[in-house]
Amino acid sequence: MEVESDPPGAKIEFENEYFGVTPCVVPVRDTRNGCFRNFRIRYLRAIPSVAGQYVQTKTFMTGDPVPKKVFFNMNISPVTPEIDVNVTNY
Repeated sequence: MEVESDPPGAKIEFENEYFGVTPCVVPVRDTRNGCFRNFRIRYLRAIPSVAGQYVQTKTFMTGDPVPKKVFFNMNISPVTPEIDVNVTNY
């Protein structure tokens, strides 16, 4: 699985194992017919190399197809849920 980031140079971990900095190739084992198997969740993480960027994570489930290429935009901030503090009782 090819892994790229913008900007390049993010540290890449797959299943808690370090694979290098982007761009890089992460060998994916434990597949069947091009899909993940063995009933577990897998995490691909990109750790920023520049201050002000954010850790990015992609999650793969059993049965998901193994992508040929994964891209991380290191400048996207984490999603913050919108919280409505104006509760209305009906």
